[in-house]
Amino acid sequence: MIALLVTSVGISLPIQPVIQQETKSAPGSWPMLLKESVTETGRQIELKNREHAWFFPVRKSRAMAEKEQINNGLLPDSLEVGTLIGCMVLDQNHGDFRGQTIPAGSYSLHFGLQPVSDDHAETAPTRHFAIFVPIESNHFDPKPNQEKLFKQSTMITSKHPVVMPILPGTQAKSLRIAQIQSGIWALEYAFPVETPAGMAVLPLKLVIAGKSTAAK
Repeated sequence: MIALLVTSVGISLPIQPVIQQETKSAPGSWPMLLKESVTETGRQIELKNREHAWFFPVRKSRAMAEKEQINNGLLPDSLEVGTLIGCMVLDQNHGDFRGQTIPAGSYSLHFGLQPVSDDHAETAPTRHFAIFVPIESNHFDPKPNQEKLFKQSTMITSKHPVVMPILPGTQAKSLRIAQIQSGIWALEYAFPVETPAGMAVLPLKLVIAGKSTAAK
């Protein structure tokens, strides 16, 4: 199904994002609970020429998994809907997987599932998505339900939640860029999770450059 994806506008393809050495402290306006949930500093990512993002991975999370699942390697679907997976700061407008504009600003990223419907059929390589929610200075819900998550995210565009696909990752020891296919790039990282069977590590690939063929 990944073959159904394109990333171009006209004939130009996005350049490969680059993880840079520069870091940024979490903004002082973020709620304390949120700042305590993610890394103290975010790594700078050059998305394209003079367009940057700073990514703050979640420090630790929870997942539902048994020992056998841990031994075989945890997958994104072990997360519950609404689970915080990180935060991102954009210094300029950026495009999501649907081709929508994400305004410059700060966002918390939460695990979500694409609805099962004809409207969403064959629009993405997975049902697993990071859903962007604007960060408010006076409020943070660490795990909103799907309805609330979609409502908060839709406020960004007034049309549709802002989304980026999440794919299974490898046991990356540090942030790195992974190419999914021509013009599709993901940020690969891993974080510790507490499960009923003990502590484990969940690796993810978060698409940060590219869009669906279904994008208008």
